[in-house]
Amino acid sequence: MNTELIRTVILMRHGLRTPSADISACTSRRWFHSPLWRGQLTRRGRDLCFGMGQWMREELQEKGLPALNRENVKVSASQSARTVASAHAFSEGLTGERPPAADIETVDAGLFAPKLSGMNAAFQAQAEMQAAEAVHVPDIACVQKALLQEFALLQKILLPRENLDTAETKLILHNGQGPRLEGALQTAATLSDALICRHMLHPSFLKRIEDRDWQALSRICNTRRRILFGTDILVRNSLGALLTKLGEELSNGNSTCTLLCGHDSTVKAVMTALNILPCTFPGSVFGEIPPGFCLNMELYRGDRAHVFLRFRMVYPLDAQLLGRMPLNKSHPPGSQPLFLYGTPAAGGLYLLEDIVRLLTGQEGNFPGDCGSL
Repeated sequence: MNTELIRTVILMRHGLRTPSADISACTSRRWFHSPLWRGQLTRRGRDLCFGMGQWMREELQEKGLPALNRENVKVSASQSARTVASAHAFSEGLTGERPPAADIETVDAGLFAPKLSGMNAAFQAQAEMQAAEAVHVPDIACVQKALLQEFALLQKILLPRENLDTAETKLILHNGQGPRLEGALQTAATLSDALICRHMLHPSFLKRIEDRDWQALSRICNTRRRILFGTDILVRNSLGALLTKLGEELSNGNSTCTLLCGHDSTVKAVMTALNILPCTFPGSVFGEIPPGFCLNMELYRGDRAHVFLRFRMVYPLDAQLLGRMPLNKSHPPGSQPLFLYGTPAAGGLYLLEDIVRLLTGQEGNFPGDCGSL
């Protein structure tokens, strides 16, 4: 089948940030205090976003996409400072032009920020059941029992004033708010995230900790993310507006390239709605969705005017996040194709109509064989 790349939509997680929590408040060890400005994009994070944009521009042009500039690139970001700064740096690399702040559309918080509605006891029970299935435990209240080695490692590193694994984990669902956790897993994930961010900013921090240990701490963070944004019931209820917006952008967008910059929850929610198959992240300790991660959705025109999508993930490698290696054509980011569970494809190409139905929650009615189109 002959295809021509006509557009692309990129969903991006913001770049490397400072820790969001102060580790020193939870440990009996003597630590340097976290930076005053918590959760902000770092200089290295900005440089990597810029480098990622440059690399993406060259890749897309080699695939036949027209040259990108401020006129044919649309950029949107959530309202947080780190996502706006990440989008600004990425678009500068992508277009080769420094965009004015007015060119970055800061999307209403209701689009990127999860917000639940219609909460009741039946929904709570169903959500808890799906969350437990997502992380392969019988009950999320005792999810920390499935992470005994990871919790033991975290306690060994921090020597916390109180044990981290005693309080049961609770899934909190309230109308008008995003899903959240309370208890052991929430505390451990917050501390693990802070440690990983500190490590990326200062590689000499905790020299005796090996890659496999950072991977273990990442598993704690990833477990929290899968509970909150790895189930269809919570994603479609709390971020349905985002999924609808993305479906509209894929169907009706008139920009050659659209960049949407949000958070790890944003990306995870979309990947959940699309039923993207689990994948590995060579060269990364994060396990999934590292800072600067991009979900590329490339639109191709095929035979008989059908439009198809090809999915690819692109992400900075650890060596790049740690500042040991630049991100450019000679030192490319990690990149590999993504595939969807339960949706027919031909050579990794998915019908646009099928993808829009997945995003909007409509019934599939998928054709049996995309290759016959």
